[in-house]
Amino acid sequence: MAASTTNGTSSKDLSHLPDISFAFVEEFIRKHSQSSGKEQMTKGFKYYSEEYVHSVSVHPDDTGCLVKGKCFRSQRKNESPHDVKIMLNGGQIEYSFCTCTIGQSGYCGHVSALLYQLAHYKSLKMKLIPTDIAKTSLPQTWHVPRGQKLHGEKADNIVVQGYDREDPQRATKGIKSTLYNPIPGNEAINVNDLLVQVNDMDILFDTVVTEHRTELVQTEFGKFPKGSILSYQQKMASDYLLNLMDNNSFPELPLKNVMINNFETVLMKDQLKKYDSLKVTLLESKEIEEGTRLQSNDPKWHKIRRDRITASHAGEIAKRRADGAKLAERLQSTRHVQTAAMKRGIECEVTAAQAYSKVMNDNVNLYPCGVIVNP
Repeated sequence: MAASTTNGTSSKDLSHLPDISFAFVEEFIRKHSQSSGKEQMTKGFKYYSEEYVHSVSVHPDDTGCLVKGKCFRSQRKNESPHDVKIMLNGGQIEYSFCTCTIGQSGYCGHVSALLYQLAHYKSLKMKLIPTDIAKTSLPQTWHVPRGQKLHGEKADNIVVQGYDREDPQRATKGIKSTLYNPIPGNEAINVNDLLVQVNDMDILFDTVVTEHRTELVQTEFGKFPKGSILSYQQKMASDYLLNLMDNNSFPELPLKNVMINNFETVLMKDQLKKYDSLKVTLLESKEIEEGTRLQSNDPKWHKIRRDRITASHAGEIAKRRADGAKLAERLQSTRHVQTAAMKRGIECEVTAAQAYSKVMNDNVNLYPCGVIVNP
């Protein structure tokens, strides 16, 4: 059957279309867009890949063909879709139009989406435009799981993206990991094995080769010597300061108590019950110290200190001459007080730790310490 040459005739026959490629579409957008055309290409490809384009039809005539289609709105899909028209003649686009505001000029994301859709049909060598199948005509898929949409990523690959309140559509730069490998190659060179192969007469190399083997640890970039320069790229830790890599384990606290307790008293029955409830074993004391190293940032730290007299109040109790009832009432208060001096001290803990390490000629390791309860 011969193809109709009437302008008003609608057809699904793709043979009336010239050969359109994705490169042809991008060249057309760059040539006619008032800007670089990147935005139109990005939006058009998004609409095409997410199946926004539908109801495509071809209207052939004596010189070329008119392609009509519809494209859903990007924001409000419940409203009527945009009407898109493209006139093709002799392998060139003579006319393009869209009912959106930007489409009055003929170069918008919806026009690009229809062109991408036509290029997709031609790349697959399709002869007819496939029929749009309504969702109501398909079997129900409620029992089919949608699948996991979010996938795990390495922390180095995550980009924290914000937005501009003045212009929410403007793309922001974002923040991502700046960790890099300054050493070429995937693994560290084993110098000892290389020097063993050198002539034994070379005295210089003989003095370099030793029996000592440096411990290798697994890093982001492979195995490297323990304490290598790669660790210096990490952000300064506010909780600890390591200078001696041979001894980087935190000591178990409390240590052996060498103080002699000469204080003796007889408690009332209720007081004895309260005292027994506060007593801990040596193992419990070590677990408390290890679990409260975050100090004021950990709720356990506040809970353990609430019913105990801490070292910061010991001097105040020893110097007390007046009635201790009011002092005891104040010490049992659950109100959290943080003065400006206390806040300043917390902010300067890292600086103070660095200064102390410098005074000790960087021959000391500093670790965070939790609440130490005498067992």
